[in-house]
This record gives sequence, C-alpha cells and structure tokens, in this order.
Amino acid sequence: MAGKCPEWIFDITCSRTCVQFLSDSHPLEMSGNHFCEQIGRNFEPIDSKLVAEMAEHMARFLSEIDAGEDAVAILNQFIYYRLNYENMTKTRNLKPLFGNAEDGVSEAKHNLAMKRFKAYVFGLRSNNSPTPPPGWDVIKNTENLTLLRDLVSTSVNPLDLF
Repeated sequence: MAGKCPEWIFDITCSRTCVQFLSDSHPLEMSGNHFCEQIGRNFEPIDSKLVAEMAEHMARFLSEIDAGEDAVAILNQFIYYRLNYENMTKTRNLKPLFGNAEDGVSEAKHNLAMKRFKAYVFGLRSNNSPTPPPGWDVIKNTENLTLLRDLVSTSVNPLDLF
C-alpha cells in the first residue's frame, strides 16, 4: 500500500461523486463505491459511506446557498482548486522532481472535507478563491496523474447495480 489517500484527492473524489449525483442522477452510494474501488488500487481503503456522506453534505450545502444550476459548476471549480492549489495562495506542484504528486500520506483528515469545501465556496462568493481559466479542461490538466485522470474521466455505469 502507498499510504492513506491524500486529502486533496479525497476532496476531488467527493466532488466527483456529487457531480455524478447532480448531473447524471446516479445514487451517491453507487458513485462512492465506484470511486473508492479506484482509490483502493493505490491507497489504503476508504469507506465508501464516508465519500457518499460528504457528497451528500456538499449537495445539501449547495441547496442551502441556492446554487441552483450553478451547483455543478461550483463543484468543478472546487475540483480545479483542490487539484491545482494546496491552499488559497500556494499552488500544488503536480510534477515534482522526486516522487509523485499522487503519493500517499501517513495521516489524512478526510472528515474536514466539508470544512474545506465551505471555505472555498464562501471565498468564491467573495471573489477570493481561485477559479479555472476560460477553457480549462480537467482531463488535460491530469494527463500525468493516472489516478486522478481516471477519477475525473470515468462515469459510473448504472448497469453495475444489477
């Protein structure tokens, strides 16, 4: 095992689960299971219920702030932020000289995903959060990151339920 899933990859996973739920009407549990299987190939297993729960909290929060049709766009902007930034002011090095940007970590605080998401959205509403440039494509941005490319490019097949 390569350690625990980094927080930023976990946040992207929860966001993708929520995007699948909002845009394609896939059940949260099904998407959570799918993405956790992908993550489990590279990291210690993550409870798919935790991913589905965080995605549900994200959807509820977006409903509370009346995001409406912008909900999926906000989630995609959060994916951009978590992929490219360590925090609001520091960019993430996706091509380190040594190691791999997708390496596991010894400790991860996945339960803080909702706090990070809310902070980003509130910053977005006050024009303090980084947003993707026009024409930004998440798949092109993850060319060298195989796990993330799989997370953002695959969709859950509803026939997997049967």
